[in-house]
Amino acid sequence: MTLPVQVFILGLLTVFLVLLVVVGTGNAIIWVVNRHFPPPVKDAASIEDTRAVKAEHMAVITAAVQTNQGQRQGDQNRKATLNGTIYILFYFFKL
Repeated sequence: MTLPVQVFILGLLTVFLVLLVVVGTGNAIIWVVNRHFPPPVKDAASIEDTRAVKAEHMAVITAAVQTNQGQRQGDQNRKATLNGTIYILFYFFKL
């Protein structure tokens, strides 16, 4: 084999070994964290609270999604949807 082919194969093997080390280290870190730091257990009451959508949030979502009674009106509809989306972003993320 010529020198360029040998260097190419050596480079490929090096990249493969480095990626193997990176993946192995990542898997080991995930295993250690999952084994020694389990997630906290939630009671049933807190789980139900997180699933419920608050009435004010539902009103904002409904207002943003509503279109003109199903009739598409071109740019006006796009503008209303964009305004609704911006409103949701400001409301939920306090921008």
